[in-house]
Amino acid sequence: MKPSPADSLLVDALHWVQRHRVDRETADTPVTADTDLLALGVLDSLGFVQLMTFLAERSGRTVDLLDLDLDDLATLTTLCRVYATAEPADAR
Repeated sequence: MKPSPADSLLVDALHWVQRHRVDRETADTPVTADTDLLALGVLDSLGFVQLMTFLAERSGRTVDLLDLDLDDLATLTTLCRVYATAEPADAR
């Protein structure tokens, strides 16, 4: 069975976050698909922007951040779902 676009994006996003996380105090805490990235401080503001850029490039889709709720940004599960269901970048 082929993974959904959101699932494929999620696997790539998890690897990306593991390589770019900045939370030295919680570095031993594993980041999962449902880890609250904002509450745990896994990424700094630049890292979060870089993650959004990575997701846009990887998915080929763009997201207007003004259309999102804070809850949409909290976990990789919700972020990947948003990007997997967004309009293709060339449609805007």
